[in-house]
Amino acid sequence: MSSEQFQLTHESIHTIGTRLLQYLSEIRQSRLNQGDDTKSLQSVEDDINKALTALKEQKYQVAVIAAMKAGKSTFLNAIIGADILASESEACTVC
Repeated sequence: MSSEQFQLTHESIHTIGTRLLQYLSEIRQSRLNQGDDTKSLQSVEDDINKALTALKEQKYQVAVIAAMKAGKSTFLNAIIGADILASESEACTVC
């Protein structure tokens, strides 16, 4: 994925998340006006807000899962562009 494609996808996700937040807020307000409990909707709104904040701050969580000695650390070092994670012939990044 090129950086231009990444930026377009990033903006698209942000736009969709913002629209979803507005929609949920309207639904929650309507339910509140009817006297309904909206804790679950508030929880979803909070999660979306947290995700949008992380997106804005460009903080991402990535899980790399594979068998031992499959090259996970080597792969991540290549993506990062520096040898930050240890990569040896024995198990070394278990912790």
